[in-house]
Amino acid sequence: MRTVARRILLVSIAVVAAGAAYELLVALGVIGLGPQPGDAPAGATAIVPLTLLALLLVGGLLLAAAMAGRRWNGWGRLAVPAAGAAASAFLVARFYSYDPYYAPYLRRMSEGGVVAGRFIAVLVAATLVSGLLVRRWPRAASAGTAVGVWAIALTAAVAGLGH
Repeated sequence: MRTVARRILLVSIAVVAAGAAYELLVALGVIGLGPQPGDAPAGATAIVPLTLLALLLVGGLLLAAAMAGRRWNGWGRLAVPAAGAAASAFLVARFYSYDPYYAPYLRRMSEGGVVAGRFIAVLVAATLVSGLLVRRWPRAASAGTAVGVWAIALTAAVAGLGH
């Protein structure tokens, strides 16, 4: 993978990790919801869409590397599992964060949303396992992780729509 694409991938993974940390703070109640129904936590209108866009970019770059027949060297063997782990962390933290629709009541997206917890568990496990297979099957692992990251982006986007 070219140097520019490599840097974009690493920055995008860092953005996803930052989004995961933000959602974790929301899930822990450190960043609270607003006082009115629909009031999202401070920064959510910028951080969540930016993280979702970064997830789409990460998936695209991983898939492009897989289609180009790229054999991952040392940094890539870490980047593929890191991408899956950051995406999975974002999804799990978002799933357990509070739904702004029900503000100021503290109802989590996992409580009666459109996405089942079992689906989240299977998606996260598949994405993590795919990323870990990068040493044995670099192209397949990269492509599988890309698909997993895209599925996570879609799932994270619709997680709070169950109201």
